[in-house]
Amino acid sequence: MIYFIGGYLLLCAAVGGCWGWYRGTRRLRWRSPHTDRPDEVSPAQYARERMAALGRQRLMTTALYAMIGVVLGLVLLVFLAHRV
Repeated sequence: MIYFIGGYLLLCAAVGGCWGWYRGTRRLRWRSPHTDRPDEVSPAQYARERMAALGRQRLMTTALYAMIGVVLGLVLLVFLAHRV
């Protein structure tokens, strides 16, 4: 029974993480035309800094959505356990 619950919560975390990865990469695909580069920064350096910042944002979004997936999975598991 413990393996079933652990596997279920791991599956919820994976689904949440996949959804978070998708949501986090949307900003990488659709660039805003309103992002202005500062004058003292070269275009290559600005692109590197922007990609690093968006990569960190994608990673944080993935972790957050994975945690939310686990919490929602646990809530659903508790709800179903009380109904039965």
